[in-house]
Amino acid sequence: MAGRSSRSFLREGRWAEVRSLLKPGDAVLIQFGHNDLGRVGDPAAKQRGVLPGIGDETVEEALPDGGVEQVRSFGAYLTAYLRDARAAGAVPVVVSPVPHRDHWRDDVDFPEIGAWGREVARREGGWFIDLTGAVTGAYRALGQAEGQLARDKATLDNARIDLARYQDLLAKDAIARQQVDTQQATVRQLDGTVKADQAAVDSARLQVTYTRVLAPISGRVGLKQVDIGNVVQTSDANGVVSITQTRPIALTFAVPSALLPQVTAGLKDKASLTVEAWSRDGKTRLATGRLATADNAIDLSTDTIKLKALFPNEDDALYPNQSVSVKLQLATEANRLAVPAAAVLRGAQGFYVYVVGPGQHRE
Repeated sequence: MAGRSSRSFLREGRWAEVRSLLKPGDAVLIQFGHNDLGRVGDPAAKQRGVLPGIGDETVEEALPDGGVEQVRSFGAYLTAYLRDARAAGAVPVVVSPVPHRDHWRDDVDFPEIGAWGREVARREGGWFIDLTGAVTGAYRALGQAEGQLARDKATLDNARIDLARYQDLLAKDAIARQQVDTQQATVRQLDGTVKADQAAVDSARLQVTYTRVLAPISGRVGLKQVDIGNVVQTSDANGVVSITQTRPIALTFAVPSALLPQVTAGLKDKASLTVEAWSRDGKTRLATGRLATADNAIDLSTDTIKLKALFPNEDDALYPNQSVSVKLQLATEANRLAVPAAAVLRGAQGFYVYVVGPGQHRE
């Protein structure tokens, strides 16, 4: 939730909502700072500013609705979050804020916020992650590499200009060839230096990407594979957490191979063949989707063909590896009489149904 401070997040009841969802063993990442340093009482701060430090002092601030709020220090608000999380059996983790863009060039951004967060975490028995320092270090290394590259490029450009001048003077027999050869060697040397600088910039940019862990897809997150304090490497087989895409979600099922001509015709004509997923007892329709594709071979052991259907699954009614019953609509026949399957009887001459006519007459 962007635009909140440690104070406003608590006042608006957002922390109460998070706290109600906490379970023993959960990890709670607590990160504030971008909106906390506004001056208390300044309308521009939008009632988000807190007192600096980690003490117990308080001041009053009038609210737009006429009420009065007791404003505490940044450390006092963090302490409340940590204690609530520990009371719920969760593991609180204080994370220092990501620095503002370009603020890492001259100095470390949010130095006070990081120091206060570290001290509160130590005092309350929580964890602390210095994200400010990690991101600052990575971007500062990138900035230094880019600066070195720019400087060496300028030197290379100047050396090429000098080489062109020397070659013109040599053509007029005004300087010795040795001076031209020396300048050509200098240009080649600087060209190699620029290439090495570019490699250093590329490496620094790669390190910057390591400051963020981005999921390649969106979906349902499984149980975490690592705990706080574990060293995470790119070569880890299990990764940090598993993610299963659920919107849309695919359903694989098999139908008799005798239906293959109808299925193939529907796929070729790009007709939208409707697929319904029902509960295993057949009483509840869970979702409606469309047929996407068919397998490239018939299973000889069962004489069936596998099909795949896609469901939007916006309500998360379908779950990965869930067992369901499937209904595939191959065609729609207009102007046909439809009767419930339970009304169809079988006799010596084949299938039949009873029709109730006027006066409860059975035919």
